[in-house]
Amino acid sequence: MTKKASILIILFWGIQGILYAQNIAIPDKNFLAFLKKEFSKVINNDSLILEKAKVIDGTLDCSGKNIQSIEGIQYFTSLEVLKANNNQLTSVPDISNLKDITRIELTFNNLITIPDLSNLTKLKTLFLYNNSLKSLPDLTGNTALVQLIASNNFLTVLPELNNLISLKKIDVGNNQITSIPPVDKLTLLEELTVWKNQLQALPDLQNNVNLIKVNAGTNNIVLTPDVSKNVNLQELSLDRNFLTKIPDISNLTKLKKVEFHLNQFSFEDFIPLKGYPNFQNVFIISPQKDLVVSNQNGKEFSDFIIRTGIDSSMTNNTYEWYFNGNKIETTSEDLLTIPNITDANEGKYIVKITNPSFPGMTLRTDTFLVSVSSCLDLSKLTFNISGINCLGTGSVLIKLEGENPATLSYELKSQSTSNTFKSTFGSFTGLSDESYSLKIFLDDKCQKDFPEAIKIPLEPCDETFITPNNDGDKDGFFFSETGKAVIYDKSGNKIKELSIPAEWNGTSEKGNIVAIGYYIANINNGANYIRISVLY
Repeated sequence: MTKKASILIILFWGIQGILYAQNIAIPDKNFLAFLKKEFSKVINNDSLILEKAKVIDGTLDCSGKNIQSIEGIQYFTSLEVLKANNNQLTSVPDISNLKDITRIELTFNNLITIPDLSNLTKLKTLFLYNNSLKSLPDLTGNTALVQLIASNNFLTVLPELNNLISLKKIDVGNNQITSIPPVDKLTLLEELTVWKNQLQALPDLQNNVNLIKVNAGTNNIVLTPDVSKNVNLQELSLDRNFLTKIPDISNLTKLKKVEFHLNQFSFEDFIPLKGYPNFQNVFIISPQKDLVVSNQNGKEFSDFIIRTGIDSSMTNNTYEWYFNGNKIETTSEDLLTIPNITDANEGKYIVKITNPSFPGMTLRTDTFLVSVSSCLDLSKLTFNISGINCLGTGSVLIKLEGENPATLSYELKSQSTSNTFKSTFGSFTGLSDESYSLKIFLDDKCQKDFPEAIKIPLEPCDETFITPNNDGDKDGFFFSETGKAVIYDKSGNKIKELSIPAEWNGTSEKGNIVAIGYYIANINNGANYIRISVLY
């Protein structure tokens, strides 16, 4: 073989290698089958011819082909529309070079992520609904985007949207989004659909004057949105939330559908809407969620009034009151009086409310509890008890905080002797027994037994005797403590005061021998007591 022939052979195979290198394999057999059928010129020996793929323009629609991967789509760099709906996709390759693309549809797949789309500056429509997405890519570069639909996913947050000044439609319904980023710069926005998320509020919509439709139903919205400047609104859906105040719609003359049902509105809220043209056909207001009423507490044996706080200023409501599932009364105002309330009135209450201006509509409260507190709160009793000691009997001073003392009376009964003591002010003296039962009276209806025994402490008292007859035996008593001893007779009269240690010889301050009987020595102001009997 000549040298020239060898060179030609080498060049031939080199060219073939280069040509072969410009083809890539398509890993998904269903995507390959689709390309073979619809774009046969771009396939050679089951491989994609890159030079031919990059000139394919217009639309590539491989929807419903059971495709698991569209690897290779990134080489169709002249595409304007990509549709790969209703397949088994879990991801999408890098399509950042598809710079002419204006529409992407990837709905009804199993997508978990979406690649970077920031280079796709001509993209106008992005359909991603019915996938498994938890987030969306950064869209700040897609300023031509007109429609963004990503409903029925698992989104928890949205990317920044305020840069997408061409947006006319946002639909991210049925996700898990907790807040919507600002949209105040999206002045062309016509539709905002955020239903069935976890929103507590809507973003500021006052600048979105071209809005035609807002659907924020089935959320946790508690803050009433300001739609007063959205004068082009035709549909406003705020149903299935927790709103308690109707938004101002007085300027919204184009409304064709308004959903306010399943919130916590009352007839009082709807009365101003009755004058809206074609009210019956435009507004959906029934049913409403159960209206919250706080639990209530009445004082035993008092006349107790229950109020729901619902439409209290209205005069033509009818209130049906139910107690433990049974209807007990019908009133024309928000008021149920229970005379002489007792424990028998404790339980579960609900109220059903109707109004003749809204036939067929019934408001209902949630279940609220009525409890009955004791006519006397025995936990507020205070006791000041003095024990029985050598000086005398015990005493008790009883007070009940929060009650007028003049309305109360008390009875102590000995648990050993049945002796009974009564007091109108709770002051008892002369108590010689150690344990008493207590009863408290407010009036003929309200009488309460205190559940615990009133214990009068018996303070220890040393005893001795003296015989002050100068016979040399027990003529006196010697106090060994240091300090002061005061001698009292049994009536509490002071007999003599001694500086101790010292001996008391049975004489008074005047030096007279005291009479036979018993006496009390108070050592150091109650530090100890000694009972001394004087005998002759």
